[in-house]
Amino acid sequence: MAGKSRPHRSRATAIQFEPQQDSIKVVGGDGRIEVLHDDGTNDPREASIFDLAGSGCCGKEPMTMGSGTTLFRARVLAGSPGAAGGGGNNKSVEVKMTGGPGAGQSEKNDFRANAPSGSGSYALASAGQSVRQHFSQQNRPVPATLSLKLDSDVQKGTLSKADGLNRATLLQHPKDPGQSGRWYSQQMDIGAKDRRAALWILEKRDKQTWVLTLQRDGSILVTYQLFVTDGRDCTFPLQLRRVGTGGRQFKKWALTVTVSLPV
Repeated sequence: MAGKSRPHRSRATAIQFEPQQDSIKVVGGDGRIEVLHDDGTNDPREASIFDLAGSGCCGKEPMTMGSGTTLFRARVLAGSPGAAGGGGNNKSVEVKMTGGPGAGQSEKNDFRANAPSGSGSYALASAGQSVRQHFSQQNRPVPATLSLKLDSDVQKGTLSKADGLNRATLLQHPKDPGQSGRWYSQQMDIGAKDRRAALWILEKRDKQTWVLTLQRDGSILVTYQLFVTDGRDCTFPLQLRRVGTGGRQFKKWALTVTVSLPV
């Protein structure tokens, strides 16, 4: 099977870990796949799904433990699925311990995420309904392209290339039904020695909440957020405010960022 690799183990092998290595999972109508993990402990953990093609993290969620059991579960965004019925591994699932004696240790499996067979129209309809629920004004179309600009320049920190962050950046809403309510920038070189790029991800989480993150290899460098009322939740421009101080990869993170319709 193309893309096959042995599962990575940096902690004791779990009693149960889904998706299993080299398995095939069908992406749900919400664009997510259920991740299960049981290693016999109740230590907190999070689940992430990555594209094996190198386009970064598709989704990350904290896992919740069921009552009277040590089985943890989470439904995680899976990104673009493959065609139903064929191909090799295209995703990697990682469970990382976030507390307890094993904090920082992880376990990974490579698998294939497929779109539902014969249900493309259903998936698209579900995506359309999902993103529309995030916009109260029915007469306003969901924008395919947005423009992002930090309201002040950042300076280099532990990473050296801030030019791409300081320029106006286009955000595209993907056609993938699993990514409804999200806009992505192109990947940017930010001067990392391992040459792994970063990208902006804007998300409309509900009618009131916009969240913008700069992510690199599944890690969040900085977060911006805005709460709006139903009366203007799809009105641009928007000004999002920084949450916290931002990562040390860069200095003097802008306090605000403006998202607008491109001219």
